[in-house]
Amino acid sequence: MTRFLQNHFCLAGPAIAVLLGLGACTDNDMAGNDRGAATAPETPPAQLVPATEAINQASLSRVYPGTLKDAEIATVVPPDSGCRYAFTRAGKPVLAVGAPGGPGAVEGVIKLNGKLLALESEPDGGEAGAVRLAAEGVSVSVTPLGAGVVNAGEERDAVLKFKLDGLTELGFRGRYRCKV
Repeated sequence: MTRFLQNHFCLAGPAIAVLLGLGACTDNDMAGNDRGAATAPETPPAQLVPATEAINQASLSRVYPGTLKDAEIATVVPPDSGCRYAFTRAGKPVLAVGAPGGPGAVEGVIKLNGKLLALESEPDGGEAGAVRLAAEGVSVSVTPLGAGVVNAGEERDAVLKFKLDGLTELGFRGRYRCKV
């Protein structure tokens, strides 16, 4: 009988250890998985300021486009229109562009160091489908990868190039999607 228990315990021991280990699977304490944690308070929307003011207040060694909220986008671009550039497919946009061919010039908005900058369209002069925007001291371009313009309801990989006067141009690869 003792021999029987020893043989079967050797087989059952690892199985019991696995089952006990699986019992703790609901205790996932990795960062971002705590569903019961308090969320950070909502920050107020950024202010729309002239480009020179935003650049003068910025830490130029760490200037990167910031994510935009819907309310911030709506200060320049009508809601649910135009195109958005985000660093990832699921990410929030860092650039919003008005619908081409809409009333007035194509306009865009970008956030730098917590300040919104309104951008105006520039003459193309680049690749087909590229969008070029600028404000005093700032230039931004989005070039969709693949052929031609990104149409309504379409999403494509794209390259965002961002430059402040006097600094090196920065490039990012992300997603460009158009609503209308």
